[in-house]
Amino acid sequence: MTKAASKAMQRFSGDPKEREIAMATFLVIYAQGRSITYAAGQAGVSRITIWTWRQKYTDFNEAFVAAQEEGTDTYEDRLYELAIEDGNVSAVIFGLRMRGRAPAVARVSGEGDDGAPSDTNIEELADNALQRGYVVPTKAVEAKEA
Repeated sequence: MTKAASKAMQRFSGDPKEREIAMATFLVIYAQGRSITYAAGQAGVSRITIWTWRQKYTDFNEAFVAAQEEGTDTYEDRLYELAIEDGNVSAVIFGLRMRGRAPAVARVSGEGDDGAPSDTNIEELADNALQRGYVVPTKAVEAKEA
């Protein structure tokens, strides 16, 4: 354990109220989708302290898992906005991959599987996704219909 981590543990091991405040601060920030390092820093502790608390305090570990889920939901909501509202096809594909349902498209642009230039475009991607029953951003459908 580093000196800084040791100091942090000493600082919070003696005063339960201070530790609870630091834990709550960390959880609120972490639930917003921020990294463990960032949230720990804002709470005045190290990543190692967070790990130690997870091992030592069952309630904190359960709250950590819940905060992690909430933070992930924040990113999923933003990804949805990019995909559906902004018509970002990459966001659609990424979102589907996260859910295990990505369309079978090897490459969006550049070279095809045989090394020859690929002419895949947004209209083809939209058509492929629609044929497979996926939700496609409105802008991609409009581009295909034009």
